[in-house]
Amino acid sequence: MKNQHTIEIPANVFRAIFFSQPLNMRYLNEFFSVPEFIYASLTTDDVKFLEQKGKDGVSQVLSRLERSMMSSIQVVDLTASETTLPSPFDTWAQAIFATEIDASLAVHVGLSGTYNLLVKSNRTTVQNVNQVQLLVNSNILLRSPFQFYWEEKYSIAYKGQDVSYALYTASAEGGGKGSARLLIKIWTHTELLIDDASKYIDVTPFLKGVNI
Repeated sequence: MKNQHTIEIPANVFRAIFFSQPLNMRYLNEFFSVPEFIYASLTTDDVKFLEQKGKDGVSQVLSRLERSMMSSIQVVDLTASETTLPSPFDTWAQAIFATEIDASLAVHVGLSGTYNLLVKSNRTTVQNVNQVQLLVNSNILLRSPFQFYWEEKYSIAYKGQDVSYALYTASAEGGGKGSARLLIKIWTHTELLIDDASKYIDVTPFLKGVNI
């Protein structure tokens, strides 16, 4: 097997990545299916390292890859601040809403244009659809109660050429199991903006039944 860089990936390296799951990135987790991201990004040196270290080395490779991606990105975390997102992102956040369709959560984010969609839910379930043409009134169905583990955390990312957006659930600060909040991430060429969606919208529909 070869990755996108035509690097040969031995079976033992593939297994090391597979058995290291669940894998999470510190900042960009919502925008990537992490095992596939690692596999696609491996260099010859990474392969040699993982052949020696096995799954114990996977987190080190992942950390290095993310540090490289974040080297020119400033992280701006507004979740504990009264400061809101800069324009026009504040206007975008205010336009987010959710409805219920046949017991599933229909998420409306008011984006138009071509995006790659990445949905994470149900533990390690990942759905990735590329080159989706969105309209302002498009919606994505998530969190059907007919699915196993539907009450666990989830995220949806809209990956654009210049700006990418994500909504995701996270544990409330200082809260125990059963407490959750809905957060926003906006990823540009220079910044990663993070904020609490409750500053802009009613997050109740998004958190209904969530238990993390």
